[in-house]
Amino acid sequence: MIREAVAQIARWRNQGLAEKPVAINFSNRQLQDKEYVGYIITLLHQHHVEPRFIEIEITESILMENDGQTKEFLKGLKDAGLAVALDDFGTGYSSLNCLTYLPVNKIKLDKSISDQFLQGNRIKVIESLILLAHSLNLKIMAEGIEEWDKVAVLKNSDCDGIQGYVFSKPLEPAEIAVIYNHNL
Repeated sequence: MIREAVAQIARWRNQGLAEKPVAINFSNRQLQDKEYVGYIITLLHQHHVEPRFIEIEITESILMENDGQTKEFLKGLKDAGLAVALDDFGTGYSSLNCLTYLPVNKIKLDKSISDQFLQGNRIKVIESLILLAHSLNLKIMAEGIEEWDKVAVLKNSDCDGIQGYVFSKPLEPAEIAVIYNHNL
């Protein structure tokens, strides 16, 4: 998957499209491979893609399985200039304390958290999570958003990113190229 993503960024660039970040989900197997960071760096060099255009996403559950080794792996990614996001935040058992020592740039709130707390007086929970993330110099993104009123609430709460079907279904690379420079 990483090879295809890096190659696709290069293809878009060669088509005259501005380079934009691509997020890639990582598996436990990839995190166990001590050579994988070097492999990614080699791919980036081969395709002349800057590391800042790749964001690696790991889930809370993977993180909890091998905390020490994963932390070292993520540090290697960040040191190489890649962004790292903690995906599906709120679905696992990680403590808020882990946000203070993990080398991540972003947390992505799981759809279940957005669904549960983006209504009525429960919005204060989302606002608190956003403030917490920002106080730790982390970006925060809400996943799975399907309604425009929730987009407005998240924007008013200073959420850094919003992702979901309200904007688009998952797209193929050719479909992305059509809308690529429209700043969606």
